[in-house]
Amino acid sequence: MIEMNDMSGMTVNDSWNEMASCVRNVAKSILGETKGKGKIDRETWWWSANVREALSEKKRAFKEWQGVDDNDKDLKENKRQLYKECKRFTKKARFLRFHKSRLKKIAHYT
Repeated sequence: MIEMNDMSGMTVNDSWNEMASCVRNVAKSILGETKGKGKIDRETWWWSANVREALSEKKRAFKEWQGVDDNDKDLKENKRQLYKECKRFTKKARFLRFHKSRLKKIAHYT
């Protein structure tokens, strides 16, 4: 069983840190820890220049959308719509490229 220290005489931040530490220790003892495998790389070797270009355009559109001030609602909405269009186009480009490579593999084995 995990017990908390006496918090009388502690500042609010110290009390908060003590409580948070206790909660984390209890969660760790009950749930355990993961190994933290880290970031998994996506297989991007089969992406064509069109897919890479569409992806960079989507990233640029996202950054523009997020960079717009929240007070300018019309511009923010326009940038959001542009980002959504780029996202749809990127999905289609990836889908087509993926299936094109799959068809080549199937043709190779038949």
